[in-house]
Amino acid sequence: IIAVSAEDPDVGEAEDFVAATIMGDAGDLRIGFDPRYLKDVLGVVALGDGDEAAEVEIVMNGNLDPIRVTRVGTDGRLAVAMPLRI
Repeated sequence: IIAVSAEDPDVGEAEDFVAATIMGDAGDLRIGFDPRYLKDVLGVVALGDGDEAAEVEIVMNGNLDPIRVTRVGTDGRLAVAMPLRI
């Protein structure tokens, strides 16, 4: 399980937990993204042209390294997202 949180000075804070399979030593990895950009990336990879969301794989190496987002299966959809310094 991973924790996903968001903060906005005008709106407030939110936190949710997502089921995940973590491979390797994630330690205390904290990584930040522009939520609109991450939503767009996940929308293209996970939703694409269909109505039902597909499972995605997110590969990350460190707090400031780009992440690779791919659709699980043989679709071949791929996106790269750059994190923000938090």
